[in-house]
Amino acid sequence: MKRILYLMIAILSMATTVAISAKDGDIKQAKVYAFGVSTSFNDSTVFFTEIQEMDGVWVESKSNFVVSRSEYAGQLRDHLSDKGYPKRTCVFVCDDSRKKVEKKYNKMKQRFVKKGGCDLLLIDNTEFMFKPITSISTTQQETVGKKEKPKKQKAPKPEKGPKPGKGPKPGKPEKRP
Repeated sequence: MKRILYLMIAILSMATTVAISAKDGDIKQAKVYAFGVSTSFNDSTVFFTEIQEMDGVWVESKSNFVVSRSEYAGQLRDHLSDKGYPKRTCVFVCDDSRKKVEKKYNKMKQRFVKKGGCDLLLIDNTEFMFKPITSISTTQQETVGKKEKPKKQKAPKPEKGPKPGKGPKPGKPEKRP
């Protein structure tokens, strides 16, 4: 069970890794190949979708990262929730090369097979297909490529007064200036 937990953490960290940001306005629609993986900490069932070809997916030109990746993972999460598998962790994996996606797919599948103790279930394309996000919001367009540093807020200064342990000691008179 610990291995599955560590694997899920690794998968999530890979999925949420931020690449070098693209220039403002460098977003294009492209064809990608993708699959989804879904696991849960509450059971040992792991779902894999088949590799799917998707046209019209919004991609950052410079880094080739899909915009709104979390929405694609949300589509799989919603589908499984409707089928009676709520609260699952879903990952959307994609690339512009089918060969690279097949390699990632086989590698991820082998990890679960090697570890054992989990049931692998395949979701075929007749049951579930990712739907391309047709438009991205203006806030996403503005934030893609802009890596803003958060402004540091100064902590409020504490009120001046006697420091703990620095007050007059019992039995000794207080020094006065």
